[in-house]
Amino acid sequence: MRLKEYRIPIPLTLDEYRLGQQWTEIELLKEALETCTTCIKIYDNITEQERLNIINEKIPLELKNNITSST
Repeated sequence: MRLKEYRIPIPLTLDEYRLGQQWTEIELLKEALETCTTCIKIYDNITEQERLNIINEKIPLELKNNITSST
């Protein structure tokens, strides 16, 4: 027969709480930075060649082979 494990949360001190908040904020910022490095803003009033140039500047080399134009 297996025993069930129960985890009872221990109240955090104010310093531990703030440290946890800072860690969470840092993780969210890192995730946002990783996401934003691959974001591309493309406007409607540019030519197809300009659009492809923007994409080729931003996308990592290993992904460039998979890109095709949607228009």
